[in-house]
Amino acid sequence: MRSSGRNNPCPSCGRTKDADCRWTEDVIYCHCGSSQSPDQTLRIGDTITLTGAKWALVKTNGGFDGAAFVFKPHQDKKVGRRRRVPNSPRELSTKQAKRSIAKVSLERFFDSYKAAWDVNDFHTLNAHQLNEAIKVIESAARIGRDLSRSVDNVWREHHDLRDLHKGAFEACLTSINAQVTDLAHHRIH
Repeated sequence: MRSSGRNNPCPSCGRTKDADCRWTEDVIYCHCGSSQSPDQTLRIGDTITLTGAKWALVKTNGGFDGAAFVFKPHQDKKVGRRRRVPNSPRELSTKQAKRSIAKVSLERFFDSYKAAWDVNDFHTLNAHQLNEAIKVIESAARIGRDLSRSVDNVWREHHDLRDLHKGAFEACLTSINAQVTDLAHHRIH
């Protein structure tokens, strides 16, 4: 870390009288603020240009004594994916309709899972009951498989549904897949 001094001026304020200002390529600890804005007070988030590069003020009470202005290389805000709020009644109704469809699809899966879970032990069923049980289990597995293809989008778009149902959905899907495996084993033996 370099220090201000007679032959080494601070890149921010130009200080040479002592070694109070320090800097590296990644940070500047300046005890005066900036020579670029002597008549105006810098606030956190303001930027200054030093040797052709923009530096942002990130702290005003930095350094070991809490008296330094801390500058770091400025980085433009990342343009990330934000959840977009619907801005028209049509967009809002479309989002609500998608949520309703997702909720109904989840409820349909949970209902079919419950019906499959309630199937009695295969060895206790007669032929007709066994055929009905097979239909119920395979139907629940198919509904779960189909829903699992789009459920990540549901979780991403509808956080309330994710918080309420994601854990249960994953547990039920695992369980129904195990039941399908048991059914296949029963058919073989």
